[in-house]
Amino acid sequence: MSKGYMYILECSDSSYYTGRTKCLASRLEQHQIGKKLITQQNAYL
Repeated sequence: MSKGYMYILECSDSSYYTGRTKCLASRLEQHQIGKKLITQQNAYL
């Protein structure tokens, strides 16, 4: 069983978004380019 990551992003509206992934670098890139709905609506800090 491979390990994964849990992460918390603080969004520009002061809310928090939690997620999980097996590839943290890839997931953060997806958030940075707006591929994930939550970061399309609220940029993270």
